[in-house]
Order: sequence, then structure tokens, then C-alpha cells
Amino acid sequence: MDYNDASQWTADLGSGYSRIYPLGEGGMGTLYCAHKDSLDVDVVIKRVKQKFKGRMDERAEANILKTLKHKYLPRIYDVIESQSGYVYTIMDPKKRKMAYLELTIDYRETAGCFSKRRWLLEPNCTIKIGRSATSDVMMPANNRISRNHCEIFYNEKRKDFTIRDLSKFGSFLSSGEPMEKGKQYTLRDGDSFYVLSPEYTFKVVIEA
Repeated sequence: MDYNDASQWTADLGSGYSRIYPLGEGGMGTLYCAHKDSLDVDVVIKRVKQKFKGRMDERAEANILKTLKHKYLPRIYDVIESQSGYVYTIMDPKKRKMAYLELTIDYRETAGCFSKRRWLLEPNCTIKIGRSATSDVMMPANNRISRNHCEIFYNEKRKDFTIRDLSKFGSFLSSGEPMEKGKQYTLRDGDSFYVLSPEYTFKVVIEA
């Protein structure tokens, strides 16, 4: 965690947390692991991005989860709506299978266009890949890459992924088969695909 982020964290939540580090980032926010010093327990904290505040009711979601008991549902400790605009949900670190989208080549060799090589795929959510600044995975400035090139949905119950091409110049399965625009294709853990050319190859991964 960089200095600016740590300062924001302290301003929003106080100094009662230690050993803070990010677990992954999705389209709507970031997951962190931290230690809540007053309870002497490890927790997972979901921080929703400021621009999504108001689109989802984190407190209502937390209240529902508090009434449900299941081995795959996390225990909710608190929901904090900070003055900075971030919303934090603090919960126990119950283990679940996390899904990621990975860039399979070294992103530093791709003209520096990617800031990272792994993106969290939140359960039952869609992420978009494209040239648009609002894309979850922002591609380089190439006119053959569409602003909204393709989208991926992670189905946590089935443990698979659905990908749909939205572009003019195409997305491709690992075999080189072009995807039919608008048609849904199923990907399994470890499957790969590429956007426009093999230079931009991604893989979907489910980890314990």
C-alpha cells in the first residue's frame, strides 16, 4: 500500500488496523486483508470506489448477510461510509475460491500500456475489456481495438466464465477460432483467449 492510500485509510477508518495489503481489485472496488487490533482478528475489507457510492446499498447488503448463516457466507463486522466517499465493508476472511483474469505476457513488454497483469473477477459480475477509459481492463490506444471490445462474466456457482465479443475486429479463443460477435462462449479454469492478436492474450484462473 502506497503512502497516499495508507493516509486515506487512516483518515477513513482510524488507526485500529495493521498489516494491511490488497488482495485484488475488481470493477467496483478493492479487497484488502488487514488485522483488526481491537479484536485481534484478521479481516477482509471491501472498499467500494467513490464513483459507485449510491449505486449499491452496502449497508443493506451487510444487514442481509448478518441474518444468514452458511459456511460460504462471510461474517460481517461493520459497514463504514466515510466522508471521503469510500464505503468499507469489514468481514471475516472466510476462504472462498477467488477468480482472476491474467495477462499471460509480461505487461512491461507491451509498450507499458498495462498497469498490472491480474484483475479480480468478482462473483456474478461482468468486467469489460476495451480502449475506453471506463473499461475495467483498459487496452492500449489501437484503433482496431474497440472502446468496448469484449466482456467476461464469472459464474461463482458453476465455477466457469462467459465471454462475449462486442468488437469490429474480433476476439479469439486460444485455438485461434474467432468469436462470433454477440455470442456467448464458456471458458473454464485455465482457459485463455486473446483480444485482436496473440500479443494480448488473457487467461481466466480460479484459485483456492
